[in-house]
Amino acid sequence: SYDFIEDELAASYHPQNVFCYSVDAKALDLFNSRIQILSKCFPNVLVTQARFSVTGSGRYQNHAFYECLKILSNIPGWEHVIMMQNYDMMIKSVYETASILQALDGTNDIGATECDPNRNGDVINKIERNAKEDLWFSANLLITHYCRLAGEYS
Repeated sequence: SYDFIEDELAASYHPQNVFCYSVDAKALDLFNSRIQILSKCFPNVLVTQARFSVTGSGRYQNHAFYECLKILSNIPGWEHVIMMQNYDMMIKSVYETASILQALDGTNDIGATECDPNRNGDVINKIERNAKEDLWFSANLLITHYCRLAGEYS
């Protein structure tokens, strides 16, 4: 729900962070307008223009992530990306998160499961197509949350 997104933003907000949201194509107009208004309130809250009809099994998630990553790639100085969706929430403070990321020193910490056997062809075709197009990264989501954690927090 929009209220959850606003609460999560309030809990994890810091002026040095950048938050990017990719809204599902199936979202109601009211939800879309509230997210757009939120992005106008904060210069570091961004919303993608592209919309994808993301499914519960994750189809088109990578497209949504990728749209936010394209926006983020044009913002200088970011060091870390945290991808979140729907009802994911940060359980550490901004300062604790920055400390953890500094201790990880660039380590990529991800969770992964086997691909749905019905989608393996889609995944392989997408990887091959992206390699040909020389895209630096392809990931996407229903609602994405990118957190720029650069520099010291005071």
